[in-house]
Amino acid sequence: MVFLVDRMKPFLTVYIGLFVFLWLVLLSHKTSAQEVQWTIKMDPLVEELIEFKIAQDKVLFADYHYTIQIGFGTLKDMNDLKEEFETQFPQMDVRLKFETPNYKLHVGKSRNPVLIHALLNEVKVHYPNAFVLQNT
Repeated sequence: MVFLVDRMKPFLTVYIGLFVFLWLVLLSHKTSAQEVQWTIKMDPLVEELIEFKIAQDKVLFADYHYTIQIGFGTLKDMNDLKEEFETQFPQMDVRLKFETPNYKLHVGKSRNPVLIHALLNEVKVHYPNAFVLQNT
């Protein structure tokens, strides 16, 4: 009988291993097939706050755009540069802006960075130091 048990050990090991494997597969399949449903109860004030935040962001970022700065310096220098630029590009928007300690001359305004870079290529022919600014 001991001889028979010794000869059956490899087969028993395989069968027990296979049984455990199948049992684990069936068990895992059963647990992973469960569906969980979540119910989130939110205070109506939270929804109102979210809507308020969205409205405020629209106001805050309404002036988000790209522009081109062509120069900076004293008020007299920037007024002269502005007149010169307006004669070369009469259709373009020109703004004089003061940021301590200099005045800055910004031209063009677009939300589309591709358009503003195309415009920059035209402006750089006459003003090689021009560059794009992202205003927020």
